Amino acid sequence: MPGCVLRASGSSFSPDEFLSLFPGANISTRGGTLIAPVSDCDGGDFVGQVHDAIAYLKIHEQAVQRLFKHPNTHANLDFGVWCKDVLSQSSLFPKELVGLAGALGLGLEVSMYAAPNNSFKADGSAAA
Repeated sequence: MPGCVLRASGSSFSPDEFLSLFPGANISTRGGTLIAPVSDCDGGDFVGQVHDAIAYLKIHEQAVQRLFKHPNTHANLDFGVWCKDVLSQSSLFPKELVGLAGALGLGLEVSMYAAPNNSFKADGSAAA
């Protein structure tokens, strides 16, 4: 699951309408929810996911704005990151991403996943 996706849904939201804006893109729908890949960076590369998300929002700004033409549409960027074996873990969103997402009406979310096969050392750094 790690990586970043744009997720959108709502009572009058039509995922199929949004799909038509990106022919050939690897966008999927699940139960009336649109799921668009934004970054395929690994769960250990939060910075890479953020970088990709900024580029995605700049490129697809008009399409993302169209998500909200229907009332009661909710959308967010969901960043999938690996849980590290540390006491505390945080992820900081840079102001550029917060500004872009906020201007478009997007929420920001971090989803934490168990790291496969001890991907991180006890100090939180990536294992070789």
